[in-house]
Amino acid sequence: MAINPAQFDAVVDALRRVLPCERPADAVLSAYFRDMRKLGAQDRHLIAETIFAVLRRRAFLTALTAPSATPRRLVIASLIKVRGLNV
Repeated sequence: MAINPAQFDAVVDALRRVLPCERPADAVLSAYFRDMRKLGAQDRHLIAETIFAVLRRRAFLTALTAPSATPRRLVIASLIKVRGLNV
């Protein structure tokens, strides 16, 4: 499965909203998807799966991207190490 630049940017944007961990991730993603109505079902699926993969393996991905574990780097690390994509 390939990821296009718009999908990548959407995943990074969604992760930026989720990472402060002020609210449950599923509630933040639901609000994000309501705000971003242009996203299709496949886009929403990719975003949700990637966000939850980052959250499940956050310690591992943070160690991989140290010292600067930005949302962008966490998404790249997740896509490569967890999902096996070639980005």
